[in-house]
Parts: sequence; structure tokens; C-alpha cells
Amino acid sequence: LLKTRFKRFPNATCTNFSAAAAVAFASITCDVTGNHLPFAPEFKFNVGASHRIPLGKMGGLVLSANLAHNDGYYAEPDNVVRQDSFTTIDASAEWRTSQRGLSIRLWVLNLTDAQYSGALATVATNGVLQSPAAPRRFGASMAYRF
Repeated sequence: LLKTRFKRFPNATCTNFSAAAAVAFASITCDVTGNHLPFAPEFKFNVGASHRIPLGKMGGLVLSANLAHNDGYYAEPDNVVRQDSFTTIDASAEWRTSQRGLSIRLWVLNLTDAQYSGALATVATNGVLQSPAAPRRFGASMAYRF
């Protein structure tokens, strides 16, 4: 577990989210002592597995999967903008010929179509900038090993 906090940071640059401010979303100085460090989730893990299935003269099939979990994090020192926890799963199936030459792979990334931010920040005078991470995507590839 990662327990990251600012030990002492009394003059951090923060964003004023108050609509009553003279300039909405203007930068101000604030004390973020004790706040979480940006982009530092307390818990994160990644686990993957592959299994080969022999197919005799037809070669073999390799099934693979990867699961990644992120407990969530704050985007900036003021700890106002937060990415909630998310989990992604990637999977693939690859057929390889018995001669180690040709292989064909089908794959899917973000299998469950988890929605989370690829980029997250506050922007002066504009509020929060959030760019979504890539949605579920799939494809195929072919390779030949010489």
C-alpha cells in the first residue's frame, strides 16, 4: 500500500472553483499539507496469465489475459479533482503454426469497456480538463518469424 501525503506544502498553487471569485477558476495559493500526492493511488496491481493448448500438426493456441486495477488518485495537490478506481481487462488468442513461422493473433483491450480518464487536470479559466481513456477496442495481427 502506498501512503503518500505532503508532509509540508503551505504555498501550493491551487484552483479557485468558486463562482463568486473575481476570476472563476483562477490560480490561488493554498496549504495542501496532509493532502495526497497527485497520481499516486494507494493500491494498484496487475496480474496476467497465459495458457498454451497444443493442436498437434495444426500448431498451438495461446490464450492470454491481463487484469489491471487502480484504486484511484487525485490529479493535483489540492485534492479536488479525483479519478475514481477502475479495472481493465485485456485478452488475446494467438494461433501459432507448428513450424514457428506464421502466427495469427486476435486481441481485445479494455474488454469490459471501463470508463476512466486518460488525462485529468484543472485549467485556469476553463475548469476541469478530462480526456477519456480509450474505450474497448479489438483487432487482429499476423506475424511471420524467420
